[in-house]
Amino acid sequence: MRTSTRSILFCLLVLGYSTAFSTLQAQSNSGSINGTVTDPSGAVIPGATVSIQNPVSAYSRTTTTDTTGHFHFPNLPFNPYHLTVTKGGFAASIMIRVLKR
Repeated sequence: MRTSTRSILFCLLVLGYSTAFSTLQAQSNSGSINGTVTDPSGAVIPGATVSIQNPVSAYSRTTTTDTTGHFHFPNLPFNPYHLTVTKGGFAASIMIRVLKR
């Protein structure tokens, strides 16, 4: 039996990033990136692998979306990141995001 791979690109809705502050409200050297992975019809994609990497320093992290398609990367150093989303049966999606103060 021949199976075909859906070539649907992920739509990545980066809900934004937030800057973390200590309890003393001092400036922080890190922030976070949150988002939800959906397909073109708007359906959430649970179990997708989301990876971030700084191409200069090679700093990287990987997580998996939860049952609502949500992912979260806390305590990230302020830098540019390549964000990649993969899931079997879908084409990979790559975005470049800069985490700023």
